[in-house]
Amino acid sequence: MSERLQGLKERMAQLADLAHASSLANWDHQTMMPPRGAEARAEALATLARISHELFVDDQTGRLLEGSAAEVEGADPDSDDVRLVALVRRQWDKARRVPPDLAAELTRAASMGQDAWVAAREASDFQAFAPYLERNFELAGRYVECHLGSDGFQCPYDVMLDDYEPQMPTADVARMFAELKGSLVPMIARATAEGASGDPDLIHGPFPVDKQRALVRDVVGLMGFDDASWRIDDTVHPFASRIGVGDIRITVRWDEQYFPMGLYGAMHECGHGLYEAGLPPTLRRSPLGAVESLGIHESQSRLWENMVGRGRRLPTCWRRGSRGSASTAWRASVLTTCTARSTRSSRRLSGSRPTRPLTVCTSSCASSLSRP
Repeated sequence: MSERLQGLKERMAQLADLAHASSLANWDHQTMMPPRGAEARAEALATLARISHELFVDDQTGRLLEGSAAEVEGADPDSDDVRLVALVRRQWDKARRVPPDLAAELTRAASMGQDAWVAAREASDFQAFAPYLERNFELAGRYVECHLGSDGFQCPYDVMLDDYEPQMPTADVARMFAELKGSLVPMIARATAEGASGDPDLIHGPFPVDKQRALVRDVVGLMGFDDASWRIDDTVHPFASRIGVGDIRITVRWDEQYFPMGLYGAMHECGHGLYEAGLPPTLRRSPLGAVESLGIHESQSRLWENMVGRGRRLPTCWRRGSRGSASTAWRASVLTTCTARSTRSSRRLSGSRPTRPLTVCTSSCASSLSRP
């Protein structure tokens, strides 16, 4: 392998290791960390963010990029090496516009905001959370200012969206969502008017959390959850994280009065985990093995949660694989009832198969942030 390209890969591997440490600290923050550790954790995460940012935007990275580009010139444009150089170049150009202090402060404010949100949610006190939200919006605005006028960004939200859906303009997303709403709204109205069979009261509790855990472990086990390389823990806002190869972590929030909260949340996060678990081992410390499109990532979680989880065949499949539990028949009938109805809810995890996608399409964030 050529010298410059090898050097670029080694530098990217070091950055992947730093991301590994940050992911582990973030996971612990939201699952195991005592509440009084919030400030220290925010500082630690901010320091990791600063170190990673400074290493990435360093002039040496640019020199390695230039040398690597020359070394792969004429190679197959679909080869991993050519794709790596193109990807790192695009990310490096964007990251170079952001001061290290801002990169660190964005991470610090997000971490502190997470803990403030958890406390405010428990107390149902939005005003307690508002200052943290305002601080994060202020920093997001400063981040946007670093990029407007570059890379063809036409509005503030173009800059933010590019971090999660690279090179996808806000205008394209707005057109796509408008098309989806045009189909989803009448479909949901028709399904709601026609109603569905089954007693909706069956899916409302109380349902002991230990029983819900057994159900969730059965279902995610059928999906591919593996105790040797996965774990599942409790949290306030469910998420999935690949700490590293062979280390996939998903989280669940339980509601004793509404068991689909835990079940479908777990299926959603397990879908994310399965996508991450599919990473080729050869790309384990490369940007080519990191998430590039959040849209693709989310499509996998929603496939499992909505298409499989809320499909009518799941109860039968789960019943066959449930190892003869005495309550299998009852659980399966409840699942059938749960999947048969079209329900509206202001809570994302409480919607039904057609209404869950509509919560994304009707979000006002993109339209409000895209205004000059």
